[in-house]
Amino acid sequence: MNNTADLIGASIRRTDILEKVLGKTAYSQDFWMEGMLYGGVLRSPHPSARILVIHTTAAEQLPGVHAVMTAQDIPGQKLYGGPTILDHPVLADDVIRYAGQAIALVAAETHDLVEQALRLIEVEYELLPAVFDPSDALKVTAPQIGTHGNIASHEWLQRGDLAQGFAEADVVVEQTYHTTWIDHAPLEVECGVAWLDDQGGITLRISTQSIEYQPQIAAVLALPPEKVRVICPMVGGAFGRKLDITVELYIALLAWRTQRPVSLAGSREESIQAYSKRHPFTLHYKTGATHDGHLTAMQIRIIADAGPFVYRSALVSVHALMLATGPYAIPNVAIDVQAIHTNNIFTSAMRAVGGPQVNFAHESQMDQLAYELCMDPLILRRLNYLQPGQTLPNGQVIHDAVQLNEATEKVWQALEEIPRLAEVGTRMIGRGFSANFGGYGVPSNAASCAIEVQPDGQVQVSIGVCDIGGGQSSSVAQIAADVLGMPLAKITLRLADTMTTPLVGATAGSKTLYYCSHATSMAAQALKKKLLEIAADLCEAPLEGLLLQDGEIIVRDQARKKVTLLQVIEEARIRATPLSEHATFRTPQEKKFDSASGTGIDWPGFTFGAHAVEVAVDEDTGEVSVLRYACCYDVGRALHPQSVVGQMHGGVAQGIGFTLMEQVAIKNGIIQTPSLREYLIPTALDVPEIATIMLESGEGLGAYANRGIGEPPAAASASAIANAIYAAVGVRMTELPITSERIFSALQQYEDEF
Repeated sequence: MNNTADLIGASIRRTDILEKVLGKTAYSQDFWMEGMLYGGVLRSPHPSARILVIHTTAAEQLPGVHAVMTAQDIPGQKLYGGPTILDHPVLADDVIRYAGQAIALVAAETHDLVEQALRLIEVEYELLPAVFDPSDALKVTAPQIGTHGNIASHEWLQRGDLAQGFAEADVVVEQTYHTTWIDHAPLEVECGVAWLDDQGGITLRISTQSIEYQPQIAAVLALPPEKVRVICPMVGGAFGRKLDITVELYIALLAWRTQRPVSLAGSREESIQAYSKRHPFTLHYKTGATHDGHLTAMQIRIIADAGPFVYRSALVSVHALMLATGPYAIPNVAIDVQAIHTNNIFTSAMRAVGGPQVNFAHESQMDQLAYELCMDPLILRRLNYLQPGQTLPNGQVIHDAVQLNEATEKVWQALEEIPRLAEVGTRMIGRGFSANFGGYGVPSNAASCAIEVQPDGQVQVSIGVCDIGGGQSSSVAQIAADVLGMPLAKITLRLADTMTTPLVGATAGSKTLYYCSHATSMAAQALKKKLLEIAADLCEAPLEGLLLQDGEIIVRDQARKKVTLLQVIEEARIRATPLSEHATFRTPQEKKFDSASGTGIDWPGFTFGAHAVEVAVDEDTGEVSVLRYACCYDVGRALHPQSVVGQMHGGVAQGIGFTLMEQVAIKNGIIQTPSLREYLIPTALDVPEIATIMLESGEGLGAYANRGIGEPPAAASASAIANAIYAAVGVRMTELPITSERIFSALQQYEDEF
């Protein structure tokens, strides 16, 4: 039994952990219904083509096939997409924009029948001109891909006098950097089940980061939104992939057509081929500093590959713009970010949206400046770190603690204390560093929670949060138990169901605990007040003298004078007082950033931290081994330290993959790495021991002064490792992934030059 003092700031056993360890957690693919059919999607092999004819008769006549659907069979809206524009056809009926685009759907009695039916559908195509390089897509002669041309998004910002800033600089470093397409590779692929109810509505049980796509799903089915119910069970990983619609529309259409439950779970190959990726960036940085190390100016131009549809490219552009200068005070800044349409796979949100790409560039720049100035890279950063009261390039003032100096010291020191992953031998050793920050929350957003005491003394918390593996549901229970002074076992949860739970927005953007901590705490505080008011009457004691603890309400100065929760519940029944509360938390009502005016904010709050790494480089082969790693963040306050450590570990592991091995190789729009045999992600052998250090300034926007920590740890590895490689062998790597082949080539070129 946990007392109140044990709940917040302690790594108590998470509410979801036992079922997961025992293999009893029911994910979307584990759901089965009587009469359930299986769905499949026919996808284009071409990146740019016109559909002339779709022949479906042979597939429709195959015994056991219950539906074959094309765009002509969609009863309602035929487009879907991201938050700013609906531009992605549910099923293509005219022009194909990328290899993997959906053309037809099949529902059949077995998986084998689905595959047979898909092979029987014949499509006649006319191949069309395509463009695969964003720079080529900007030419006037390029094929026009997007709804409004080939610029999916354009954001810009200027502050100060750039010319003057560079004139004041004693050293200027200019460099171009490249990142590539990255797959989210969640353990659980995109999947779900849909079925019709007795009232003419449709229910979806779906692996998602948001249950709030009812309007889009309903519009495609030509139903009112209230006729669509979305349920999200536990999710086996997402990382931004499931922030957008994946299989929802396919299973909804097939269930609507067949009047039967339909399940769809694609293969890993389909997941890689057909769904969104992290944006590849080309980043051109020009940075100036005085001889004593003070930054004077930074000019940044970024081109991102959006693929053929907008999705979250506008969001990625704004986020990248806000993070592009790093956690530094720079008086003169000009930033220009464009996301460009191509016929490559479409791109959208991935963990730390825009952050990993720009961090690779700005932290590489900082190390290059330090070497040019003959200055310790850590000292250069310390001279320029943002401080409370200073402003970001958009004019936003930093109000809370910025413990970057502390984080810098701790991660650099920690490298000395971590055992190395492997023996060094004759390899060259180097250490690197990077600092970063990330935002959390969205201005003018809201999240709600409902809470109710049951007759048996259990407390039910209803909240529409999707648990994607980070302990989101457990945190809600932990907060409710803390406020109400109850054991965690007394809290039951109702989660992520559009019919039964209040909405909190998507589980994304490092904002979930910020939102849920407030909404849950507010509802629990209101319920607690109601319980104490009744108990005060029963105990004939003042309200302020009561303590709710372990299912009892005690008079503080008279420990023997108390009432049980069940007595209070009975009294509430007699009084006809409902023991339930509903609360809504709203984020600051501030204007969102707008390039046209150069005003507004992107995030209400920020999380600051640092990474340090030691690598070994084999000069004969270019092979890199990450030997030791440390990261440190000011989390405001850690509600569940073990979960925070998990976020840091996972972020660093993903960052190592982003840096050294992960690449969705694409040639003329066709993915060349179709499975996890070709698309490599880190294993236990690639990830060293990671020192995870938490600072707790007590200054965060959450209900317990907590800060968002889901994304920042995933954004700073590439620059730290690139800087360590430079320290080891003297070559500056500017393109990701940093493979052994690229290092070997750079070493050969270095030897030829010197």
